[in-house]
Amino acid sequence: MAVREKNQYPDGTMTQRLSARARVFLKGPAGLGLILAWYYCVFYSCVLVWPAWTIRESERYWALALAVAAVAAVGLLALERGRSATLARSSRAAAAAAAACAAATPLIFAGYAVEPPSYASIYAGAALAGAALPVMCLQWAEALSTLDAGDIEFAVPAAFLVSLAIYLPLVALKSFGSIVAVTLLPPAAAVLLIRFWRTAPAATSLSADERKARGVGAGFARHATGLWMTAALFCVLWFSFAFFRSCVSPTYFTDRFDHYLIPFACAGLLAALFCVLALLRARSVGLFATYRWVVPFMCLGYAMVIIDDEMLSRLAFTASFVGLAGLQLCFAMTVAKQAHQLGVPVGYLLLPLLAAVGVGGAAGSACGLAALEALLEGTPFSYAPLMIVAVITAVMAWGVEGGSLVTPPERTVVPSSRGDSILRLAVPAATVIDSVTVEQARMLARRFGLSPREREILGYLLAGRSRPFIRDELVLSLNTVNTHVRNIYGKTGVHSQQELLTLARSLGQDDLSADLPLVAG
Repeated sequence: MAVREKNQYPDGTMTQRLSARARVFLKGPAGLGLILAWYYCVFYSCVLVWPAWTIRESERYWALALAVAAVAAVGLLALERGRSATLARSSRAAAAAAAACAAATPLIFAGYAVEPPSYASIYAGAALAGAALPVMCLQWAEALSTLDAGDIEFAVPAAFLVSLAIYLPLVALKSFGSIVAVTLLPPAAAVLLIRFWRTAPAATSLSADERKARGVGAGFARHATGLWMTAALFCVLWFSFAFFRSCVSPTYFTDRFDHYLIPFACAGLLAALFCVLALLRARSVGLFATYRWVVPFMCLGYAMVIIDDEMLSRLAFTASFVGLAGLQLCFAMTVAKQAHQLGVPVGYLLLPLLAAVGVGGAAGSACGLAALEALLEGTPFSYAPLMIVAVITAVMAWGVEGGSLVTPPERTVVPSSRGDSILRLAVPAATVIDSVTVEQARMLARRFGLSPREREILGYLLAGRSRPFIRDELVLSLNTVNTHVRNIYGKTGVHSQQELLTLARSLGQDDLSADLPLVAG
């Protein structure tokens, strides 16, 4: 279960808190804004696609780059598995990825600078960029994971705002100088990243036993059910966004100002809101609560497109983009925070999700372009968006884990320094209390015949969580949570959460003490 962290800077004025977080941000995470600006200029706009070849062309090489990125993410995950060292902090890997991105930029531009376009150059550049994307994402996620929760929640949206400050002028100008500036962004980001590692905390090297204890060893697939469910949802969400972008963009937009600048400006307002909230309080930002508003944004976009009005379609694209931007921001925050909290290599959490994004985005873009051609030929395709929404709804109904992407085993047997085996808690010291409540919930569930969902909600109640908190974490309606709580009270014979806590303590103290011979952080 997620632990809500207090603000690291509880004292002082808003200006002082802003100054403290800004200092941390400028030491390294600001470079993430440069990489985001590069990505948006190359794949989210027509900066590299010059006059005769406009918006629609960027969809083609974007799909290829995402497909290559998905394959590269899987390869990196296989490389990370079973290794004590990691590429996440490699200066050579950072330099190589930056060089690949810098080389990809002029390759794509040069392909569209000739008539007819040189697709060999364009696709070579897209493949090169796609192969470098997972490396860059891995390294910046690792950098973020060295920060505390409050700094992470400030740094991610702040980096997005930095990217907008660079991206919007480059799109508006769209000149040869823009191409040069975009080419220089990845090397500049790599320099900042390498400098950051000089002052960042040292990387933790995990032994095979420690990996097993934290859920990323041999039983990784079993302990990462939340990760796989989230990856499935990511895949269909990105399929939906890429499909929507491919179909709507060429049909209704001919001006880059309303196609790119307006949606990004609206997303910037969302990022600014995140920054303010991070200054006021370090919040428990998670993927699971955001789904409740990302999907409505997407559904709203589809609804307006079906009405077939040009102005509504502009608003629809903006709504869809804002929803996706929110998902991207929360995605980066959640991966970094959970890697920091669980003490696991960030690649184990990031790379499967990145592969899902690549598969969904590439497939959605390809299908969107095919659907557009079908529409132009007069073939009816108007119900496809509704089918995508239905798929997203089905995945959410299937279930998304609300606790964490990877759930470490509550207890594991590991070798001691004496050579024998001991039983210990396989969680950090800060989360021992949560492990105790999980054990209490399991004991009470066995005694009173609670269902698996009731046992899960019981764990949150024993940890002192409120019903709205449970609603957000488990992505349930408040009525459903209330129904399960009433059933729990009825089966256990209590009338309040306090009575439930008293019951757990009275029944569990002896059993829990006997069951945990050694507690270690």
